[in-house]
Amino acid sequence: MPILPSKLKTVRSLIYCLKAIALLSLLSCQHEYDWYEREFSAKEKISYAKELRNGVSYYYPGTVPEQFHLKEAIKLDTNDSDQWREFGTTRVKRGLAAEMQYYYGKAAAKEPDPWAGFRGYLYLYFYRDYKRAIADFDLTDSVVGGVSFSQGRDHDYMRGIACYGLKEYPPALQSLLLYIDTVMANEDE
Repeated sequence: MPILPSKLKTVRSLIYCLKAIALLSLLSCQHEYDWYEREFSAKEKISYAKELRNGVSYYYPGTVPEQFHLKEAIKLDTNDSDQWREFGTTRVKRGLAAEMQYYYGKAAAKEPDPWAGFRGYLYLYFYRDYKRAIADFDLTDSVVGGVSFSQGRDHDYMRGIACYGLKEYPPALQSLLLYIDTVMANEDE
C-alpha cells in the first residue's frame, strides 16, 4: 500500500521532531566546567576578600555588582564578620527580616561585640522584637564586661525601652535609672 503525500509530510515532520529532541537531549547532557574557580591559599583568600570589599560602599552595598562582590568575598573568607554584617544591612533596608536575622546572626556569632548590639538595635527599633533585643544587649554587655553602646545609644537605655515595650515596668525603670545615673556621672546635669 503506497504512502499518501499528506501522510508523508506528517511522517517527515515527526522524524524531524524526534531528531530535534535527540539533539537537545544530547546537548543538555554536556559536562559543566568550573572555569572561574581556582584554588587559593588562606592568605590569598583573605587578601582577595578584602580587595573585593574595597569597591563596596560602607553601610549601603546595594547595587548588583556590590552584592556580587560581597557574595564572592564571603565565599573566600567566611570568618570576616564585617562582610556578613554588610550583606545583612541591605536586607534591613529592603525589609527582608528573615535574611537580616541570618546574616546579622552570622556576624554576631563571629564577633558579638559590636554586631550583636547592632542586631539588638534593629530588633528594638525596626522589628519591635523586644525579647531578642534584650538578649542581644545582654550578650554584648557580657562580652564587653560592662554596659556598651550600639548606634550611639547606651544599652541600658535601649534595654529600658525594650522592657517598657514588653510592659515590664520595674525592669524598665531600673534600666532607665541606671542609664540616667551613668549620664549624670559622665556628663553632669
